[in-house]
Amino acid sequence: MFIAITPYKLLNLQDILHYQSIMGYYDRLIIRTPMTTSQLIDWITKAIEHGISKDKLTVHSNVDVFIACAMTSIHFSEYHSALKNFKTQHPQAIVSMSTHSEESVIYAQQQRCDYVLFGHVFPTSSKPNQEPRSQSEITQVLNKKIKVIALGGVNIRTLPQLPTGFAGIAGISLFYDSDNQTLRKIIEEWSNYV
Repeated sequence: MFIAITPYKLLNLQDILHYQSIMGYYDRLIIRTPMTTSQLIDWITKAIEHGISKDKLTVHSNVDVFIACAMTSIHFSEYHSALKNFKTQHPQAIVSMSTHSEESVIYAQQQRCDYVLFGHVFPTSSKPNQEPRSQSEITQVLNKKIKVIALGGVNIRTLPQLPTGFAGIAGISLFYDSDNQTLRKIIEEWSNYV
């Protein structure tokens, strides 16, 4: 499973065109942005009009947008209050959560999340002064009965060093700064990983 995450900025038509052009290389696009609810609804509507499959679009923590756009998936920040019992109210939704510890992975399981993003697994520019998760932390979460997606610092150079057991990879710059040729190489490298 390949999860693209938008940069945390106001998204525009150029971003839509980029994610449309690489759509074959990700399963989900988590829309994580400071945009207002109405701006998000407009952007998602335009993205769908430009050919991005609604089933690939995942709103980040905004339940109002999830409902207004009749979305199929939502991603929550770690321990977000709206996650509690969300799956009970929306049983068909694909629900995920960001995690940084074994405890938060257990919580995501209890809330019936379909998968979690776990990170960061490698040094990353988005967390410049924070150490990546340790090998023992990674081993603990990979033993849980939930799909765990690796997040943070995953790229063509670090992918061969990724501990085995992850169900996929996620990233911001991995998908935002890469062209189709680079993403194709990453997919090929992933097939060697699994």
